Amino acid sequence: MAIILCIMTFLLAFLGMMYEYILAYYISSIVGGAYIILFITFCLFASALGLGSVVYNFIPERFKSLKYLGYIQVLIALVVLNLPFYFRGLNSLFLEQGWSYFGILGCASVPVLLLGLFSGLELPLMFRLACVNISRLLAWDYVGMFLGVILFPAIFVWGLHIQIVCYILAILSVAMALVCFILNFRLQKLTYSIPSSVTGRDAKVQQPQRTPPVPHFYLGFIFVFIMSFCSFAYQGLLGKVVISIIGDSFISRSYGIGFFILGMALGAWRVERKGLQPQGALRAILKVETALCGLAAFLPIFLYFIAGSWFLAFGLSEITEGQLIFYGSLFLSFFPLLVGFFSGMELPLVFQWLGLNNEQRESYYLIASNYIAAIFSGVIIGFILPNFIGYSFSFLLVITVNLFILFGVLFQFPNLKRQSYTALAVILIFCVLNVKLVYPARQFFVETIYARMHL
Repeated sequence: MAIILCIMTFLLAFLGMMYEYILAYYISSIVGGAYIILFITFCLFASALGLGSVVYNFIPERFKSLKYLGYIQVLIALVVLNLPFYFRGLNSLFLEQGWSYFGILGCASVPVLLLGLFSGLELPLMFRLACVNISRLLAWDYVGMFLGVILFPAIFVWGLHIQIVCYILAILSVAMALVCFILNFRLQKLTYSIPSSVTGRDAKVQQPQRTPPVPHFYLGFIFVFIMSFCSFAYQGLLGKVVISIIGDSFISRSYGIGFFILGMALGAWRVERKGLQPQGALRAILKVETALCGLAAFLPIFLYFIAGSWFLAFGLSEITEGQLIFYGSLFLSFFPLLVGFFSGMELPLVFQWLGLNNEQRESYYLIASNYIAAIFSGVIIGFILPNFIGYSFSFLLVITVNLFILFGVLFQFPNLKRQSYTALAVILIFCVLNVKLVYPARQFFVETIYARMHL
């Protein structure tokens, strides 16, 4: 049963990512700004997922079953079926009635929040039903999201109309609902050997037992929020730098986000394989944050030097623009993969540090904190930081926010003082090198492009 529920988690994540990309496609087709809209839609959808995790805690126990997951899928199918008509109306308001940019953006956010909220109810329910390691279920979830990101561009290769895709996804959601109903029916027939939390039966009689307070939960909650904010910010800034190098295209946008999510899946799988004790998990968090901050400080330098060297070696005249975007996106996707790998380790490590399991309410609040932080990244990175202080200093500012985790460990856990100071020193060295080297790296890239264009 556990493997079936893991596969269902994979399929639900795949469908959720397809919904997200369809929403971003519709919104960007109305107001433009493809990458910004995709990133903000991604962050807004993730925040709605977090809100769904919060709402899940207030749902009565009798509704936490596969049967009601099926009802959620039916509601999602109804929303997806109406997306083409909804956005056609918004497009008319924007072009003919002269609605403002932010007015249209606000109305377009309604289906994003609605689908994100419904999808946010799915993951906590799968955590509860699957009874497997949280890291493993997160890995299945991330792999499903990765498949959705990679397959969505194939829609345009196959020549499918986006409205037809909406209908196909609605049919798949209904199929998932039927699977939920069938599994729920079979579980009810085997209820003598299945816990009531799975079937929803006898929920009124058997309520979940109160668990003692989790030590350092609020500190962990803040840690997860900061980690998630910084991870989404690194990905957003990284995508902007890559697009400034090889140009904006659907492939470059999809590859960047897709490989970031694949890296998160690998990171979650890595933590699941290690199975650390609380103290070991906290030490691992320090190492992961040190590696992530150091990598983020060097990302612009790496990208400019590598892209400049690539153009210096192969030139611009020997390849077409399409080949440049495809191979450049594929080559530079290593960096989102690396950032995603460290980011994917963060949430599972916090779970291991706090000793949380699938049944505790605190687990779902951590999931909510992980996703809700995304909207702050979307607004700050999408509209504010890069436009005012540039990419390099934006990375440094996000790293500064990331350092609050080290300070929290430093003040709350004196026994890890030496490791905290070492991590802080390493990060500061990388930040100084960023300030010293990012301008020469960018100049090298620009001069290489200029020289190759005038050969």
